Amino acid sequence: MTSIYMYKVFAEPPLDDFCINRIAHALKLYAPPNVKFVTDETEADLVVLYAHGRKKSIWWSICRLKEQNRQAAVVQMQLKSTPNPHTADWLDIWRYAAVVWSYYNLAQLCQEESTPVNFNFYHAPLGVDPSAFTDHNLKRKYTMGIHSKGWSHESLREVVTAAQEAKKSVLVFDNPNDYGAGVFFTGLVKNNDRRMSYWYSQCRYVSGLRRTEGFELPVIEGLMCGARPICFDLPSYRIWFEGLVEFIPESGGRAQIIPALIKLFNQKPRPVSRAEKQQVKEKFNWGSIARGFWERVYEHKI
Repeated sequence: MTSIYMYKVFAEPPLDDFCINRIAHALKLYAPPNVKFVTDETEADLVVLYAHGRKKSIWWSICRLKEQNRQAAVVQMQLKSTPNPHTADWLDIWRYAAVVWSYYNLAQLCQEESTPVNFNFYHAPLGVDPSAFTDHNLKRKYTMGIHSKGWSHESLREVVTAAQEAKKSVLVFDNPNDYGAGVFFTGLVKNNDRRMSYWYSQCRYVSGLRRTEGFELPVIEGLMCGARPICFDLPSYRIWFEGLVEFIPESGGRAQIIPALIKLFNQKPRPVSRAEKQQVKEKFNWGSIARGFWERVYEHKI
């Protein structure tokens, strides 16, 4: 009897980040039957690298894998907000990878920056689990729900300032802090999606206001729970969320952001329709997204 070769893959997240954890979980859940996941990188035929932050850490990993004659796959989660925002800076990494997956249209960006598109690019969004994120039909007592690791980068300052000026409430997905009147906290719930969906279901809006670039999983997770997302009008958001979110300008800084938020906070959000939720289920299906990734890996090597 001929045994099936098990293709060994290391896909463990390098840090405890809820977005990277979701990607790794989807890759494992929807992998082909001859893929075996290992927890020791040295045993792997393919190592999944999550490009989150500085390029040099990914480059060192690529160099090590080259020396060992092993494959890499790159999930490009950041680009314009890294210290190396030009596509040419990443080209050697992308060329070596069996596949490069990004929600950002790297092929188009390469063409705009005169960088050769000679790598296996998989253009796909991130996904949502509709069994976890569902509208619980609760009272919408918070005007805006927001995840934020910083006062500035993810616009927490602007959201809180606008809400306080409009005399509205903000729900922060974090541990309590002293942000002033009208700001409430969930405590950390990042590893409890079911509980998170209950909080989303109590918000009128959900924030996707990350500066420079991003995908922002709270946009589609909150929308599935009936909260209308608000995003900056940037290409990485517009390409996936057109028609589903309220866009506001980033370019004018706080002088434009805060008044734009106050205007939205003072009006009733567009109700999230059943058709929109169905569109999100189909467009951001983790199963089809992850299977597409593995198909591109197979095309390259397996």
